[in-house]
Amino acid sequence: MTTKNDLFDEENRAESNWFKFEKVGDTVSGIVVELGEKEASGNFPAQKVWTLKQEDGELINVGVAVHKTYVVSRANTAAMGDELGFKFVKEVPSAKNGHAPAKSIEVFVRHSAGESISADEIMDAM
Repeated sequence: MTTKNDLFDEENRAESNWFKFEKVGDTVSGIVVELGEKEASGNFPAQKVWTLKQEDGELINVGVAVHKTYVVSRANTAAMGDELGFKFVKEVPSAKNGHAPAKSIEVFVRHSAGESISADEIMDAM
């Protein structure tokens, strides 16, 4: 039996901080505080991961399959401290019958004034 003071109470379960594009028009943006990669696992391909600090201070991860070079190459132009955004603009029908449509994602970058800053400096300012 657990109580609210118990760390393992269901009310204390941490929510996922991974963004998922679910419908056309979905957007996510924030200040780049971390860059990383996630290895392929099961049916999921290897991903490039950007951790974004949102206006409310929440950190959210955005993963994009490394083979999606259009999105990855544009998002890679953002440096630590830059504002980076992703927008689900449309669905593209699959060329293969029975497959889900592809999600067309556009990338938006606002470079910070001056030099890029380190993730430690960004996190210290939080």
